[in-house]
Amino acid sequence: MHQESVDETKSSLNSKHKSRLIPRGRGFQRSRHRAATKSTDSSKEIKSYREKLLAECGYRSKDMNEKEQQLYIKSLFILRNRKYLKNTHSHDALLLLVSDQDTLFNDGDPKYRNRVQNRDLFSALRKKKRDMATPLKSNPLIEMIPASVPQLDENESKLSELLLERIVSASGNRGVYRWVFSDRHIQLTESNHEEYASKFVCFQNIFGDLPADRQHRKEILATWIKDKRKVKRLTKLCLSEKNPNDIGLLDLTALKNSCFELLEATECKEYSRVFTDKFFDLFVSLVLREYMVQQNHIHNNAVPISDYRLNDEAEFQNFKRRYRRLSDLQSKFSDMPEKAPIFNSIKWWEVPGRSELVAEGPIDECIVNEVITHIRQFFQRIGIPLVQDNVALSARIGWVLKQFSNNRSFIPIIILLMVLSCGRQIAHAMEIRFNIKSFPVVFNGVARAKQRYEELRLLEQLCKSFHLTPDEYIRSAKEYIKFQGKQIRSRDEYIFWCKYLKRKYEHLPAIGFQLCYINYCTQCLYPHYETLCYSSASSLHLGGYYYFLKLNKHYIHKLALQLSKEHRNEINVYKKFWVKPESTNAIIRKVIEQFTSIKIDFDKFIINDKYDYDELKCLIVETVIRIYLCRKSRRILLKRFKIIGGFSLINALYRRIEHLN
Repeated sequence: MHQESVDETKSSLNSKHKSRLIPRGRGFQRSRHRAATKSTDSSKEIKSYREKLLAECGYRSKDMNEKEQQLYIKSLFILRNRKYLKNTHSHDALLLLVSDQDTLFNDGDPKYRNRVQNRDLFSALRKKKRDMATPLKSNPLIEMIPASVPQLDENESKLSELLLERIVSASGNRGVYRWVFSDRHIQLTESNHEEYASKFVCFQNIFGDLPADRQHRKEILATWIKDKRKVKRLTKLCLSEKNPNDIGLLDLTALKNSCFELLEATECKEYSRVFTDKFFDLFVSLVLREYMVQQNHIHNNAVPISDYRLNDEAEFQNFKRRYRRLSDLQSKFSDMPEKAPIFNSIKWWEVPGRSELVAEGPIDECIVNEVITHIRQFFQRIGIPLVQDNVALSARIGWVLKQFSNNRSFIPIIILLMVLSCGRQIAHAMEIRFNIKSFPVVFNGVARAKQRYEELRLLEQLCKSFHLTPDEYIRSAKEYIKFQGKQIRSRDEYIFWCKYLKRKYEHLPAIGFQLCYINYCTQCLYPHYETLCYSSASSLHLGGYYYFLKLNKHYIHKLALQLSKEHRNEINVYKKFWVKPESTNAIIRKVIEQFTSIKIDFDKFIINDKYDYDELKCLIVETVIRIYLCRKSRRILLKRFKIIGGFSLINALYRRIEHLN
C-alpha cells in the first residue's frame, strides 16, 4: 500500500495562505504538561474569570479580539493598569492576578500568537469549513483532492471524486473517519500483518517491552498477532487516537465492497474496468486518507476566536484552588478579635522584694536566669543595652511567674509586653504602669522593622524556655499581633514566619494571608523564555539557549537588576513590539539589534562556541528586559496589597535587617 502524502502545495487548502512557523525554545516547558481540555465547562469558567478581571480593571469593550489583545502579556497588563489597581474596588483583580500563573493570559499559550500571525490562513480555513457544511457539490475537498493526485488518470480521478462524494454522504453526521474505521472495515488480514506488528511495537509499553534480539522480538510479535483479545485491544487503542493515517489496519477487501455498494448499477457498469485493486489501493492511500487529514485540520483550526485557546485543565484547577485560598484568608485576615481578658488584670509592672517572692513560694532560678539572658540579648541586638544589675529584672520576672502561674501559656507574651512597656527601665527598681492604649510600642532610635523582628525572636525564645506547644505558640503570636500589628516589615521577618508556619497559612491568617500573597506573587509572573526571538532551527532554538541560561542564570538576573533609567527608552521600544502578537521573531530581533545601552560582555558568560553570537546577544538582551519587567510588575502587586490589607508588602520581600541602622 502506498503511504506517500499528497504534495503540500497541491493538497493545501489554498496555496497563497502559507502557515508561518513560530519557533519555541526547546527545554523551557513548564513543569506541568499543557494539554487542550475537552471540557466546555472549563472553557466557560475560564472565560468568566477573564471577563471578571477585565471588568475589575475598567475594560468595557465587547470586541473579542480587543479582549484577547489586552490579556496577551501579563507583566505589561499590570504595568499598563498600575494606576487603576490603586482603586479600592479592585480587590478581586489583585487576587486574580496573583492567583493566576498560566490560565488568564495568552503569553504562555502558543495558539494565540499562532492565530494572530496566521490570521489569513485561519480565515481561509473557516471559509472552507462553512463550504463543507453546504451541499456536497460545493464541498471543495471532494473535487480538489482527487485532482491533485498525479498517479490517477482522468477516469480514476472521476471515480475517486464520485466515491468520495458517496462516502461523505453515507457517513452523515458521524463523519468520514468513523465510517471508514467502523467494525466492518477494521480487521486483521494476511496482507496487513506488518502494519499490526508495527502498531504493537508502538504500544509495547502497554503489552510488554519487546527484547532487542530481532528473532525473539519477531516471535513475540507473532504470538501477539495470533491473540484475538490483544488484537482487539490494539485496535481500540489505535481508534482512540483518531489518526486517519492508520489505514494499514483496514481490511481493504471489506472497505472496497462497502464502497462498491455505494455506487448505482449504471455507475458500477461504467467504472467496472477502472475499479481495480490497484486503483482502490491508490484511492485509499492518497485520496480518502488525505480527505480525512484535511478534514481534521479544518475542524481543529477553523474555530471561533473564543475557542481557539490551549487550556491546561490541571493548571486551571490549581488556579481556582489558589484563588479560593487567597479569598478565604483575606476574609479571616480582616477579622481582628479582642485581646485576651487576662491582660485587663494587669495595671502595674511590679518589682516585689526578695522576701515577698520567697514567702509566696519557691522560684525556678534557672528559668529566671534564662529569661534574663534572653531579655538582655534582645536589648543588646537593638542597640540599647541594659544596666548590668539583675536585681530588679529578676524580681519583675519572678512576679510574672507567681502572678500568672495558673496561665503558664500566656507567660511568654506577658513578659514580652512587660519588656515593651518598660523599655530600658525594666532593669530599674520602679513600678511602671501598663497602658494597653500605648501599643504598638516603638523605641526611639531603633528601626521599626529591626525592633519587630527582634521582638519575634525574643517571643520564640521565651516560648521555648517555657516549653510551649505549637498551638500555644500560635496563641501567643495571635496576641502579639493584636498589640504590635500584623504588618510584616522585613524580609528577615518574612523568612521567620515562613519557617514557623511552613505554608500552613490558615493557622495564623493575619500573617498567613501575607505569606500566601507573597508566595503566589513570586510565582505568578514568568518571562516565558520559550517565546524569545529565536531563529528557526538554530542551535539556540533547539535547546542551546536553555542550557546557556541554566549555566548563566545568576549573572543574567544580576544584569536585570542593573537596568535603570538610562535604559528606559530601549525598554519602552521593546514593550511596544512585545505587546503586539503580530510581531514576528525577525522583527523583534531587528529592534533589539539597534539597542546600544544594554552592554553584553561575552567574556563574563559560560558559553559554547557553536552558538551564533548575534542571535545569542539578542536573546540575552530580551531575557534581561523581560526579567526586569516581571520584577517591576511584581513590585506593583506587592505595593497594591495596601488596597486589600492596608499596607504595602514591598518591605516584606526586599528590605533586609542588616541594611538597617
